[in-house]
Amino acid sequence: MRVLYFTIVPLMDDSNGGNMCCRNHVRRLSQDPDIELFVLWAGEPAHVAGTAAFLAEIGVPFETVAFEEGDAHPRDGSPAALAEYAEVRAYHHPWELRALNQHHVQEAADRMIAAQGIDCVVADYLQSALFVDLGRRDVRTALVTLNREDSFYRDLISLGLTPHPPEAAEISHRRLVAFERATYARVGKVIAIGPPDMPTGEVRSPPAYITPYFDPRPEPWRHSGTRNCLFVGNIGHYPNRLAANWLTRELAPRLHGIAPDIRITIVGATPDQIPPEDRHPNLECLGIADAATVEALMRTADLMLCPVENDYGVKFKAVQALSYGIPLLASRQTMCGFPHLRNLPVIDLDRPEEAAAVIRHLLSVPETLKAVQQRQTAHQAAFIASQSDVWSRTLREIPA
Repeated sequence: MRVLYFTIVPLMDDSNGGNMCCRNHVRRLSQDPDIELFVLWAGEPAHVAGTAAFLAEIGVPFETVAFEEGDAHPRDGSPAALAEYAEVRAYHHPWELRALNQHHVQEAADRMIAAQGIDCVVADYLQSALFVDLGRRDVRTALVTLNREDSFYRDLISLGLTPHPPEAAEISHRRLVAFERATYARVGKVIAIGPPDMPTGEVRSPPAYITPYFDPRPEPWRHSGTRNCLFVGNIGHYPNRLAANWLTRELAPRLHGIAPDIRITIVGATPDQIPPEDRHPNLECLGIADAATVEALMRTADLMLCPVENDYGVKFKAVQALSYGIPLLASRQTMCGFPHLRNLPVIDLDRPEEAAAVIRHLLSVPETLKAVQQRQTAHQAAFIASQSDVWSRTLREIPA
């Protein structure tokens, strides 16, 4: 099967979960024995060189297309085109304004589909569908959705994190919902990365999910009795901010009360980003750390915490933790993204005192911690063994 992978997500580094997810999809598609992969990437000019370097490293045929600058204008001078443009300017949802008049991206896709005899187009990330036509019927099409974009955007609006005033934001959200539903109805198959994100509305074929994984690290976690719990997440991303708030306000004081020698290390927040009243003696905030520091912590900390309160997509620091084999203690919402991990302890965010007690027990009884880690590792190994051709199997289900 000859597959064209397309995305607008930057692929030059692993600086955030979206980048990590899409880079991982490229790797997995390229490794599927029944797929011959081609890649088309479109994005900001500043990201071209880094993305090209990554794709060259993977070793797949690719083309990068830079967005044209300053090209947002009506498609023509007709009243309908002028009204459409005015609506987008006033109520645009994420990436919609950037997608205006970027016709050269679709032209590049058409060229690659014809030149390479493409059987299936896989677009990664909902907003990539603003740039290429996924309703076409000359090839199979699939859209990989990284989370429930309408719900995520609703959260951003409630937190005042969009460029729109409240009334315009509501209209923008309704337009995003309409775009998301229409795209799901047109594309051949919707592929989520976690079960909670499977669409429930009109679709052309039954949706699927493919859970991301990273290969096991050659130097994995070893129990060292550091009595250190690790959380990794840049608090500039609001779900990480909420998770850090829970750690500092709810868990840290309760854990300090019953096990004052157990530390919580937060990577992604500096001490001055934590309110004074939430700076407890058992907290260590390292700010933004480099990859080597994070890797060292994942090999030596006793426990990885992931108390994220939404169940959108998959939490990629949890994916990374699983590749190191560090025991993962995550919220129920986080674990929804890993249905193959069964019979493991989870965090109830509404019961921080119970979470503190579980952490104290795990870190005070090494045999229990090691048993949890061994069960987690066995589940993950069995899951990875089942995934070698999951992409080609899923893409073959798309109706012609």
